[in-house]
Amino acid sequence: MKSAFRKTDLLYRYGGVESVMIMPETNIEEALIPVQRLRGMVGEYDFNYNGVKAKVTSSIGLTMNYQSFNSAAEILKSA
Repeated sequence: MKSAFRKTDLLYRYGGVESVMIMPETNIEEALIPVQRLRGMVGEYDFNYNGVKAKVTSSIGLTMNYQSFNSAAEILKSA
């Protein structure tokens, strides 16, 4: 995941399989670039589970202006 984003972006694991990326001073259009890069990397990767190769997809949501939200839950719901 780190290779899809800039060094200034913050990446966190959230929950079981969820992740949160914070991209300071980045608008939605600019955020699409690393997000699409990550989706492509996940889609191309050959996952191996107990000897079975599998392809997976990802679902990614975006939001901005987090200062207008009152809680982390509101930010995640918006994304």
